[in-house]
Amino acid sequence: MQIRVGYELIYECPQPTPMILTLNIHFSRVSDVVNDSGRPDAVDPNAPQHAVEDLPAETLVFLLGSRYCETDRLSETAWRLFGQSPLGWPRVQAVCDFVHRHITFGYQHARATKTALEAFHERTGVCRDYTHLAITLCRCLNIPA
Repeated sequence: MQIRVGYELIYECPQPTPMILTLNIHFSRVSDVVNDSGRPDAVDPNAPQHAVEDLPAETLVFLLGSRYCETDRLSETAWRLFGQSPLGWPRVQAVCDFVHRHITFGYQHARATKTALEAFHERTGVCRDYTHLAITLCRCLNIPA
């Protein structure tokens, strides 16, 4: 399958402003930047969820909040929504399904500063907003993401 790769960046400056922008494809896709097998990702409904204390130390950073992933502000919501869902793959799938139903996609909703909490409340966004919200909800549920 051929994949179109491109960028659309829009800057508004109140006066002429020289800029130099460096854009690049993610390092993992450099060798196949316009090709993909087209096969869906592998599905493993029996993938377990390990207890936090059993996780390798280097994965613990993926449980922390960040500027875009406010785990402290979405934790209660995450547990209310998904605390009763089965651990492992089914819980992550429930998070992903929720995010896809909860957010309406639209380029007009893009904002470089939008956080997961804002996407949750506004219910609109672009790809990174879906990602930030899903990652945040997973982190709140002790799933490294």
